[in-house]
Amino acid sequence: MGGNPAGERSSADRMIYLCIHRHQHGAISRHKGTMRARPLTADGTKGPVAWDVDLETLRQRAGRLMITRTAVARDGWLEVARETRVQVLEPLLPWQRSILALLAEMEL
Repeated sequence: MGGNPAGERSSADRMIYLCIHRHQHGAISRHKGTMRARPLTADGTKGPVAWDVDLETLRQRAGRLMITRTAVARDGWLEVARETRVQVLEPLLPWQRSILALLAEMEL
């Protein structure tokens, strides 16, 4: 439904599965511009990605979170997960688990 008319964004080999809430409807979602997959290699989304959320939206919607000093926000984005290879996450820190648990509840 939409995407780039040239087909670059909609090709199946470049797609990442998201539920509709995270893709379009949630306060933290791709369509709202408050969640993004950041490619980590020249392979783009065919390779590993880091998942970032907008820190200000997260703070507004989730209130006070247990984010430790190891959490680094870059340009207003907070990395909540990172793949070592496609579909394999690096070990999560407790604060990352708490944010991902909130995102899984579909309340944000």
